[in-house]
Amino acid sequence: MSKQEEKDVFVVADSVWNRIVQIVQEGMLMGIDVADLMRQIRLQKSSDDSNTLVLTEAYKERIKKNHQKLLLEAEQLKAKHEKDDKQSSVIVGTGKRSNPWRHH
Repeated sequence: MSKQEEKDVFVVADSVWNRIVQIVQEGMLMGIDVADLMRQIRLQKSSDDSNTLVLTEAYKERIKKNHQKLLLEAEQLKAKHEKDDKQSSVIVGTGKRSNPWRHH
């Protein structure tokens, strides 16, 4: 391969492959189309090696914010379900979850 051809060949950094795997996992967990998420990936040449492509800082920051938002939503859902469970057990009058194996 000539020097010019080598300049036109790029290697994808491990962090990019890790993000692609993460996208597939997110798609499976949340039931979303991974193609849309993959189209959003933004790459740039590495500052260490101009033949290596890495995720842009802006893209990594956007993903970090999205993950923080998802975690917050999950925590809020969990708290709501715990509150609903607690309220339903109080309605039954036990103050605890009922045990289906306990004889009355």
